Amino acid sequence: MSQAEREIERCNRCGYCQAACPAYAVTRSELSAPRAHVMQMRLLADGEAEPSAEMLQALGECMLCRACADECPAQVVTPEVVVAAREAALRHRGQPRLLDYVFRNLLHDPRKLAAYARPAFAAQRVGLGGAARALKRLPGVPPGLAAAPDFLPQPPRRFLRDRLAGIPLVGAGGGQLIYFAGCAINLTLPEVGEATLRVLARLGWEIAAPENACCGLPPYAYGDVEAARRLARRNLDLLDPLPGDFIVTDCASCSSFLKEYPQLLADDETYRERAERAAARVRDLTEVLADADLPQTTPLRGAVTYHDPCHLSRYQGIRAQPRAVLQSLEGLDFRELEEADRCCGGAGTYGLTHYEVSMKILERKIGCVERTGAQVLATACPSCQMQLGYGLRRAGSSVRIRHLVELVAEAMGLSEAAEPAR
Repeated sequence: MSQAEREIERCNRCGYCQAACPAYAVTRSELSAPRAHVMQMRLLADGEAEPSAEMLQALGECMLCRACADECPAQVVTPEVVVAAREAALRHRGQPRLLDYVFRNLLHDPRKLAAYARPAFAAQRVGLGGAARALKRLPGVPPGLAAAPDFLPQPPRRFLRDRLAGIPLVGAGGGQLIYFAGCAINLTLPEVGEATLRVLARLGWEIAAPENACCGLPPYAYGDVEAARRLARRNLDLLDPLPGDFIVTDCASCSSFLKEYPQLLADDETYRERAERAAARVRDLTEVLADADLPQTTPLRGAVTYHDPCHLSRYQGIRAQPRAVLQSLEGLDFRELEEADRCCGGAGTYGLTHYEVSMKILERKIGCVERTGAQVLATACPSCQMQLGYGLRRAGSSVRIRHLVELVAEAMGLSEAAEPAR
């Protein structure tokens, strides 16, 4: 019996999950509710239904945030069921050629991915992004496509891997670690990766920064589980032989999925042990920072609040560590955020594919942020950072969005050494 089948068997259709589901709170449609997703998968598994367009639309509304699992008396992990249903649909209906090329080609080769991103980002910097927004006036164009350029207000001129030559990677403490650069950090938020590397080097770590591929979460979330396995194998071939106490990443989605490699490759005799060894070494950056004695030279000012990324809080159970880091920064007034662990509606590309639902979820989150009176909103996931930043700009808010490590770098007097933020 597969994991998805075990989850299906445990569901008693009580409906407690509905109260926790951010998508259901917006749509109020039973088809958006987690128990409906379980029932849809049950019908597919029993051969009583085929994946229709309507079913795929409903399954696509799940953000895989796991809020439902926290509320479920039977502890059904609905995201496992949803991914299995998407995988079944992919086998039955196939995958769009563009996604197939991205998942099975571009994400395997970080240099090729960067080569495709450069002209698109250059076009946006010179104002051609307005052409995409103009598409919203055409019939049938999804609103998420029109809004896409706004999620990145000004793309970077140089990606993280272009900056590595100017970043110290050798500390004086004697310990070794491997830095896993997520795609979003490398391509869209390189200043976050630079802050991470400077902080880790100042803490004494000797850092290896291999040219890893995507962690595999994007294709997995779309149901292309085999593409995710191929990416996992590619990364394990690279990471497993490297010495290092930890494999560290500043992307909560990456750290979460890297830790799930043993489950992803459980039936692969060649890679199962490698996956277990690698997962045992993975640490989210917030875990490393919480265990460190941070040498602070620059007191910060103002109030900060914190949004829990789903892949950090719900998937990894990491909630106390980021708060401990923020509360340790001299001069900052930490204010707890109402519904801090409620999904912001980002969920990778969800803001593009389900724009209206995503924006309603985001508006609720931004309202909670504004009520704290904080000047800074911190988080630890690039997808959340881009989504929240878009929401703050959309609301005309003066609150600034920062990755937690950027605040740490500033407190350690390292922010001026980094390339100026956008």
